[in-house]
Amino acid sequence: MDILSWKKPEMIYRDAREAGGLLDREETVYREMERDKPARVSKAPEDVGKAGAQQYSLLGVTYPGSAYLDRVADTSWEIGGTGDFNWDGKPDILWRNYGTGPIEGSNVVWYMDGKNLISADSVEAVSSNYWTIEAIGDFNGDGKTDILWRYYGTGWAQGYNVLWYMNGATYAGYDYVYAVYDRYWAIVNR
Repeated sequence: MDILSWKKPEMIYRDAREAGGLLDREETVYREMERDKPARVSKAPEDVGKAGAQQYSLLGVTYPGSAYLDRVADTSWEIGGTGDFNWDGKPDILWRNYGTGPIEGSNVVWYMDGKNLISADSVEAVSSNYWTIEAIGDFNGDGKTDILWRYYGTGWAQGYNVLWYMNGATYAGYDYVYAVYDRYWAIVNR
């Protein structure tokens, strides 16, 4: 049994704000608690949610609020990362379709203004779902957001890592990054 599954959680939260103590679990209609109070965390992770857990203050931490983004009901679409694809100084969202069928491997950039979707662009598709988006960033120093891919399949491309240099949502070239053939190694800077 692996370390992640040996213990079930004692508390399951309905909302990320509830986990952070910003919503009161006992009320039938959630109300936002006072935001000007210092945030509280328990002494140890295993004490989270337990009554009487010793509390410590995180001074200077404020919760500015939250907002819902447009819903994507098809769970075959996953967020691959965020970056400024249209150079407006605001983060945009890169989506990848890991489903099957005619749109398998499709990639789309949502251009965002805060929580608002302004427009979208298709990015060149990568048909095999063994290729996964591992990181987003400016890898060549040109001020533009690039995409790092990793191949988790078997065969000739097993363990390959490829950088796509981008010009907005347009593919502009690539470089190979050293391959790590053992598929159990993963890039974790997502």
